[in-house]
Amino acid sequence: MKLIIYLVFGLGLSYSACAQLSISEMAAAPESEYIKNIFINYDVSNYSKLIRKEVIDPRVLFPRRIGLIAFNHFETDHKREKSLIAYQYQNDGLTIIQRIFNDSKKAIIDSLAQHDITLLSLDDFDEAQLAAYKKAQSEIAQHYDRKVDLYKTLEKADISVCPTPFNFIPSFYNEGKDKVLNDILGNLCEELGLDGLLSIQLTTNTFNYSIAFTNAMLSLNIPDPDPDRKVTGTQLAGYFYLTQSPVGFIGLKKGEVTGEDLSGFDKLLARMSGDVFRMLSLEQELYMDN
Repeated sequence: MKLIIYLVFGLGLSYSACAQLSISEMAAAPESEYIKNIFINYDVSNYSKLIRKEVIDPRVLFPRRIGLIAFNHFETDHKREKSLIAYQYQNDGLTIIQRIFNDSKKAIIDSLAQHDITLLSLDDFDEAQLAAYKKAQSEIAQHYDRKVDLYKTLEKADISVCPTPFNFIPSFYNEGKDKVLNDILGNLCEELGLDGLLSIQLTTNTFNYSIAFTNAMLSLNIPDPDPDRKVTGTQLAGYFYLTQSPVGFIGLKKGEVTGEDLSGFDKLLARMSGDVFRMLSLEQELYMDN
């Protein structure tokens, strides 16, 4: 049996779609083209009155030291056993999400450094910080294990949806607007002694004998700066990238890999990460000037 896995953003694309722009080319596309594939949501305006009254400093809405707490692979059809190949496929003992993380981590760090942002990963955490991370992850799992179906799949199947050393955190539940989730992440951010927390998620949809990447998402959470806050944390920015550009393919024939290409994710995620803070800086300047 011949198994072909196409790694593309979007659904229903055939092998001939590989003649289109690669993900690397899309990530390097001019702003006028690239911006057609993104949606960005900022909550800076929610604090405009407090900024004008000088209750809070707008600079607190531009976190300088942030921690990467989630790097998820979410397969939308994970309830179907056949679709678990999105998690099970490995090359050199590494899952798809592990390889993308390994290839992208430095590019993301370097991109943020251009905006004077320091990104810490779990490897940079000390023992106390790791303990705080694990505690928060456990609290989130307990609260959302019946709300997020992927937890049930993780209980039944021996799969990994995150690269080592991350654990699954559903940072994008309810589009990142869930109060309980934001409260836990706000507390975690303060316990870690950081200004903000960054989460990344790549979503796939498996159909027939193919895997399609449908979107990439970033979420930036901070402790709520409102002195009369009702919750400890808030999602300051949400960044969504959606496109139908193919990003390569993996071909399997009788269990033997015939070809693959996962290139381009480093460029895409670096651009997305930089965009979050570039555009956040522009938002901040609006209030600094007033």
